[in-house]
Amino acid sequence: MDKLGILLINKPVGITSFDIIRRLRRITNIKQIGHAGTLDPFAEGLMQILVGKATKFAQYLTNYDKSYQVTMQFGIKTDTGDTSGEIIKESMIEDLIIDPILLKEQVEALTEQVPPIYSAIKVNGQRAYKLARKKADIAMKARPIKVRDFLLIDYSFPFLTYKCKVSKGTYIRSLTEQIADMYSTIATTIKLDRLSVSDSQLSDAVNLDDLTAENWFDYLLPVDRFIEWPVIQLNQAEVDDFWYGREIKLPKQADAELVIVKHNQETKGIGRLVNSVLQPKKVFK
Repeated sequence: MDKLGILLINKPVGITSFDIIRRLRRITNIKQIGHAGTLDPFAEGLMQILVGKATKFAQYLTNYDKSYQVTMQFGIKTDTGDTSGEIIKESMIEDLIIDPILLKEQVEALTEQVPPIYSAIKVNGQRAYKLARKKADIAMKARPIKVRDFLLIDYSFPFLTYKCKVSKGTYIRSLTEQIADMYSTIATTIKLDRLSVSDSQLSDAVNLDDLTAENWFDYLLPVDRFIEWPVIQLNQAEVDDFWYGREIKLPKQADAELVIVKHNQETKGIGRLVNSVLQPKKVFK
């Protein structure tokens, strides 16, 4: 069995992403644990937790679309864009007339957004949220985004609930504010639930409280379930060469920029295939 893999965790409200990692380190007795995308403390839902040398795949797992169910409240604006922040503006507004079809068209037509200042984006070498806490003047730059499959779920003024699938780098707190802008008003995200990451679904996730030192390994999933790369199986002699960084000539193979290298179902590293030659890129010893 692989000594590395991915746990799909259903994060509860009220704890940080690092709280999840800290607790899993105690359960698994493994220090090398990371994630493929954080969730804010007020948010809940699916997190991909990388165990052992699966952390080496982190950079390849953050580019996928994610889907969410979100509840927003019109008429208030907080400094963080969610309920964890301080209300900085309130607006007395009447019930809004919202056409679900028109809203879908407008949201899916968005091509960029300005990230919230309370985010982990680096500004002049520092995390934006750290600068925001110091009340520093921060100029966040707009970034390209893509919103797909937007659907209005429920609207009972001043609350609106929607689902959407978004590209990497899209901030839901900012998307809520962009929706409010369409109606010339303000809003804040009050509930956020991540439903999926690529093909991984929240329904496949395990609750943190259900994991124990005895059963956690039963929930560990292979990395190649989440990354659509070719898998190359090596024999022991080839693995030895691979570990020493040597190129390995294989039977005819299609070129591939990245492949997962295995031996006896255990992941040994990441390689590249050129002219049927396997070139080591990352070696797991």
